[in-house]
Amino acid sequence: MGDSHRTYEIRCPIYGFIQINDWEREIINHPCFQRLRRIRQITFIPVPCTPVSSIRLA
Repeated sequence: MGDSHRTYEIRCPIYGFIQINDWEREIINHPCFQRLRRIRQITFIPVPCTPVSSIRLA
């Protein structure tokens, strides 16, 4: 049986290298957690500008 206090490193583009232990690695490798990888964020949705429909009276 291996060392129960083994640590792993994950490279993050924002925070650099992040160290995790066996327990955290088990959670990350679980299918329920891995399915979150398929979710994409919506970065930009163009909203059409509505033309001004009011008339200014002087």
